[in-house]
Amino acid sequence: MTLSNGFAGASDANGNYLITVPAGSYTATAADVDHYCATSSTPASLQVTVTSGGTTAQNNFCMNEASNLPLNTLYSFTGGSDGAYPYDALVLSGNTLYGTALGGGSSGSGTVFAVNTDGTGFTTLYSFTAIPYPGPYINSDGAYLQAGLILSGNTLYGTAYSGGSSNSGTVFSLSLPTPTPTPTPTPTPTPTPTPTADLGVTVTDGKTRAIAGTKDTYTIVVTNSGPADVTCAVVSDSFPSSLTGVTFTATQTGGASGFTASGSGNINDTVTMPAGSKITYKAHGRISASATGSISDTATVTAPSGVIDPNLANNSATDTDTL
Repeated sequence: MTLSNGFAGASDANGNYLITVPAGSYTATAADVDHYCATSSTPASLQVTVTSGGTTAQNNFCMNEASNLPLNTLYSFTGGSDGAYPYDALVLSGNTLYGTALGGGSSGSGTVFAVNTDGTGFTTLYSFTAIPYPGPYINSDGAYLQAGLILSGNTLYGTAYSGGSSNSGTVFSLSLPTPTPTPTPTPTPTPTPTPTADLGVTVTDGKTRAIAGTKDTYTIVVTNSGPADVTCAVVSDSFPSSLTGVTFTATQTGGASGFTASGSGNINDTVTMPAGSKITYKAHGRISASATGSISDTATVTAPSGVIDPNLANNSATDTDTL
């Protein structure tokens, strides 16, 4: 390297130049510097301004040749169906590169190809058809692509150097496959747990023997042991025909509702029973004087649709007395 005013210096083994000069402006001429010239061995002129300081506490100018950067080969053409001699710039769309190959393909007339930016998924999108030899040197789509592509929307546009109806080249378009959209997973609905409630009923007149022609009182107790509250449970008691003139009253604890507080005849109530609640019926009647054998009374409670009763054995109760 030579600076104006006669200052010169040679490079060391690493291509570094160290020239000691006073402060000022100089023109540096460097010959055979490949990394700074369009053509090897062409001299390069540099305007250099030198100020005081530097790594050696002198006035200095250093020029280093660049080292090779790492290169990753994404795909090596085989010259077969994939194409040969990729000739021009690539088009990038998302993570996909699109390009043209001058030759190769199924007929040796060139290809349009795609490859992912990580080197995977190489695909020959189109192979141009053969040009007959000898003559007439024409085909329908063109041959020997020597220019790049333009991507607009989902369509590639390009040119072929020769071929076509007059062997003078073609302009072509190539529609890319429409990508299959990734289906949006349908969330699995969380099932609503079915409520569970243990409903129960008991009935008793407090004795095992009864006398015809006398009064009798039955106590019917309906409970909801939970864990769920229940709406529209059905409480019923069809009293025996030998028990006449039946009247009843009902009370509750725990917030039960919907029951008949006072009535006559059979019981047939649709009730609401929170977990832990209870309904107590008191039914009074007279045993027919002509009754013989025994007298029985049965009470039931039935859970509504949509409620699971885990213990059906206690949903019906019967009291039987010998007459």
